[in-house]
Amino acid sequence: MREVITRLLRFLIKLGILGRSIGFKYQGESLSLNKFYSQGHWSERNELKKDSKEKFDILLAKAKKSSRFDKFCIVIFFNNRLDVDNVVGMEKVFTDCLKGTIIENDGKRFFKGLTIWYDPSLPKQTTEFILIEIKKDDYDD
Repeated sequence: MREVITRLLRFLIKLGILGRSIGFKYQGESLSLNKFYSQGHWSERNELKKDSKEKFDILLAKAKKSSRFDKFCIVIFFNNRLDVDNVVGMEKVFTDCLKGTIIENDGKRFFKGLTIWYDPSLPKQTTEFILIEIKKDDYDD
C-alpha cells in the first residue's frame, strides 16, 4: 500500500498540485489519543503533551531552518501498537510543534488534509510523518 501512495504523491507533484515534502521519522513510545484523554487532571495531560513536544522539537530542529510551507497536508505511516484513530494524538502534538516555524498555523486555511496508514514494513515503534506542500488549492479563500 505504501508504494501505491508514494507513487500517487509523486504523480500529484508532477501535475503541480503538490510541492516539496519533508519526512520525519520518530522511533519510540507513541502518544495515544486514548491515553491522553484517560488522564484525569489537565495537568497530567499537559505533562504527556510536553514530553512528546520535547521529542518532536528535537526531530524538527534541522528542518525549521530550511523550509516554510504555506498550505500543507500530512501523511503518516506507522507501525506500533496503536489503532489508526489513536495516532491522531501524536499527530496533534507533531502539528503543534510545526506552528510558527515550518508552518504559520494549523487552521483549515493552511492545513488541508491528513492521511494515516498502518505500515507493517516499518520497524516496530516507528511513526513517519510526511509534510507535503500544497501548491494548487481549489478552495482558496
